[in-house]
Amino acid sequence: MRHAILPFLALLTMGTYAQPGTWDPSFGNNGKVIVPQLGAGEDDQSVTAVVLPDDRILVAGRTSNGTYFNSVLLRFNADGSPDATFGANGVVQHDLAAGSEFIRSAELDDQGRLVVGGHLFSDAAETNSDMFVARFLADGSLDPSFNGTGILVRDMHNTPDAEEAYEVLIQPDGKIVLCGFSGPSTEFTEIVVERYLDNGGPDATFGGDGSVLVGIFGATGEQLRGAVLGADGGIYFSGFAYPTGVTDQSLLLGHVDATGNNPSSFGNANGHSRVEISGSDLIGRTVATLPGGGFAVAGVQRTSGLTQARIIYTFDASGDVIVNAFHDSSDGADGWNSLLVQNNGLIISGGEVADGPSSRNWNVERKQSNLTNNGAFQAADYDEDGGEETCFDLAFTNDSAIIGIGYAEVAGHNRIVLIKYLNDISSGLAEEANSTMIGVFPNPVTDRAIIRLGAGSTGAVRCELLDATGRSVRNWTLPVTGDALIQADLGALLPGAYTLHVDNGLVRSAVKLLKR
Repeated sequence: MRHAILPFLALLTMGTYAQPGTWDPSFGNNGKVIVPQLGAGEDDQSVTAVVLPDDRILVAGRTSNGTYFNSVLLRFNADGSPDATFGANGVVQHDLAAGSEFIRSAELDDQGRLVVGGHLFSDAAETNSDMFVARFLADGSLDPSFNGTGILVRDMHNTPDAEEAYEVLIQPDGKIVLCGFSGPSTEFTEIVVERYLDNGGPDATFGGDGSVLVGIFGATGEQLRGAVLGADGGIYFSGFAYPTGVTDQSLLLGHVDATGNNPSSFGNANGHSRVEISGSDLIGRTVATLPGGGFAVAGVQRTSGLTQARIIYTFDASGDVIVNAFHDSSDGADGWNSLLVQNNGLIISGGEVADGPSSRNWNVERKQSNLTNNGAFQAADYDEDGGEETCFDLAFTNDSAIIGIGYAEVAGHNRIVLIKYLNDISSGLAEEANSTMIGVFPNPVTDRAIIRLGAGSTGAVRCELLDATGRSVRNWTLPVTGDALIQADLGALLPGAYTLHVDNGLVRSAVKLLKR
């Protein structure tokens, strides 16, 4: 392994942070952006976003033309204003299919291209749902170097069917992973994971032909809702399945390894983990990795009719349940849609909470690793005008603030909404003068990162970066007085797991980071 150089750009003075969870007043209209009407159908929804290296925000979603939903990309400056250099005042619209199309997930590759995944109806009657993956250039146009057109549609059943993709992932080597489910009907679906080369062709080293159907032992009707790359190169997914002979949906955590195989040693169900509660449907909508190994899965528990509760389960690296949290509002339907995990294990979840039988509010919370509430993070529920608001996705900015992406009902019509939350850059715990906590944000990191040194690191601080084998790839000494932030360029590091050790002769601290 070559030794990477870690150049530091600046040593910053630590300022006073506002209450974590409050809206950033410098963003949009006092922390919030509501996008004006985009389509004639007056139904605009954003579902996912990525933060660019220069802190601009690229949002993907859909807009209605009155008959169908079409795809829409929006780009915002760091302050929430539309990026006028992108499309028409920051908006690029695409009509990718004869019927409606639904982007579910987006990732940015190392060339600045946006890769999205979802499903579309290839017929105007909207009877044939197919998975699709598309790649866009920096100007929002389709990238013709991907499958010749910029879009790849996967029709695995030539009958009225249920085929949907919910997650797109980009591996460190640039290969694209599309995750979803497929079947001739919603009662007979299987989880599907596919991997593509840069040109959109199937990767034959994955499952033999680039496509893997994942059979869930002792279950049927399984569907995927979220997926994430593990530190071991495997693909871990959440969703639900019907245990054989049971009408209730069980929460599912499963995985395939980097070659497409399904090792039986993982979980409690022959390669997967299932959580069952008699009389309830459990659905894992999103999954995230935890520091040191393990996973968090969040979603909904349907207890009766339309009643839904917000749930989070954590699992160890072997797929065994550690702890779970259940939150139910008696007013109606709750649910989590997105997860972020800070490098110190604090878990941030975004979704909706009921506000009466016919309305819901946008909801963001932060929890300790044991899933108790983290009191330092106080985000008020967002209610625009008594209608329905929901947070679909969360993303860290480059300074570890949090962008929430979703939509709100404004005067009876859905509008795309972004909210920026302030975050304490170290740990989310109350700041203390003797704190020795260090942090790296964002984590995983692609190029730039911010390293936060706690007050306990005051003095001549020696920093050392170790790779996954324990080899020192960089060490340096800095004079530090009090809390300090260091901006670092990690672009020269090879992808992989690293540990940063900080030692001032009295206190030694360490933090793990993942380089994509």
